[in-house]
Amino acid sequence: MNTMPDDNNTTEQIREPSLEARVIALEANFSAQSRALNDINDKLDTLIRMQQEMYVDLRGRLAVLTATVNQIQQDLQPDSFQNRILNIRR
Repeated sequence: MNTMPDDNNTTEQIREPSLEARVIALEANFSAQSRALNDINDKLDTLIRMQQEMYVDLRGRLAVLTATVNQIQQDLQPDSFQNRILNIRR
């Protein structure tokens, strides 16, 4: 087994960064996360705006189509014409 000359030497403990260095690192991380969240919010706002522009309320059209279909169904009934004539005379 080949070993390197430094393999069995003890290593120095890594010093913890100073309190100031840790605060600076945390602030930088917070700033980066804040920018990322702002970018995400901007993209979500754009998507919401696009969705609102594409929205079409079809309830009015559906009501008209339903009334038309109901009228066609009534017109196809055999006594429908006769009933309408009787209603006109009243």
